[in-house]
Amino acid sequence: MTAKLTKWFKQETVFCIALALALASMILVPPSAAYWGYIDFSTLGLLFCLMAVVSGFRRLGLFDWLARRLLTRVGNFRLLGGVLVLLCFFSSMFITNDVALLTFVPFACTILQKCHQERLIVTTFVLQTLAANLGSMLTPVGNPQNLYLYSISGAGLGEFIGWMAPYTLVSGVLLLLVVFVLSAGKRRISLETGALLQTSGAAGRKKNGIYLALFVLSLLSVARVLPWELMLAVVLIVLIFTDRAVFLQVD
Repeated sequence: MTAKLTKWFKQETVFCIALALALASMILVPPSAAYWGYIDFSTLGLLFCLMAVVSGFRRLGLFDWLARRLLTRVGNFRLLGGVLVLLCFFSSMFITNDVALLTFVPFACTILQKCHQERLIVTTFVLQTLAANLGSMLTPVGNPQNLYLYSISGAGLGEFIGWMAPYTLVSGVLLLLVVFVLSAGKRRISLETGALLQTSGAAGRKKNGIYLALFVLSLLSVARVLPWELMLAVVLIVLIFTDRAVFLQVD
């Protein structure tokens, strides 16, 4: 039992520390009905919808398929490094920074191993981490912090993106310059793309269509076109009848 608790604490260290601090704060602010007002239910509801949809895409292998298609014409490490970094940079704008890393960091490891470029794995991981965090700042759905700031700011979607666009653009250019410098010449690589490609079948394509529709509806909710309560109800109902296993994938 102790070993299980220790393992769980190591896996959920941030959660445990946050919970301990929250309980300690009750000494200063005793529990009351006002506690309900501290919770931003709209942000949590939207975040759940987005994470559920993205988890569904990941389960179906959509992100892997898209990434592999992009890499089929890569012939040197400069291009490969750029693609692996930019995948995290651009995808994080729509599927959140942590999901982008969980999706494409293991994929980058596999790709570099197949190219016999293991010594570049750490460098690539660092650049992907930077890319995911910098790219995600462009949109409200890029990370939970942005979604919260967007929610309380009252700004429109276009206005928010306009605020963040200059910083994101500069970040993207600097990332490409770093990749260019660190690639040390256009070293040729041999990528075994044939072994990487996969198909999801008709059932997978149908589910991808369902998740794509839910993703579009989620974005409409973020843009305040649809109420978040309606979006949450739609996502819950659809997942209950089509893919209940996704609930276990939402962190």
